[in-house]
Amino acid sequence: MPETTRTIIPRQSGRTFPVAKGDLVRIIDVAGQQVADLWAFVTEPELDWLSTSQTREFSERLFPAIGGVFCSDRGKKLLYLCRRRFGRGT
Repeated sequence: MPETTRTIIPRQSGRTFPVAKGDLVRIIDVAGQQVADLWAFVTEPELDWLSTSQTREFSERLFPAIGGVFCSDRGKKLLYLCRRRFGRGT
């Protein structure tokens, strides 16, 4: 079973932590409000980062759907939306 790490991030603050390919990240808002902003970077082999405009271009959607892909500035697939419990549609 994979190791589980829990990180609690106080409101109006932020944290960084490395995530390897294949890792699952679960974001939970314990207060039941808007979750958070999420940013992703790739540092190897070259710097790249999460891009809202590339993601929307690739998915042809304003809001991500289950199974949707989040793309980098260079158009590479960075993240997948596995599950959504609340929020805007699917």
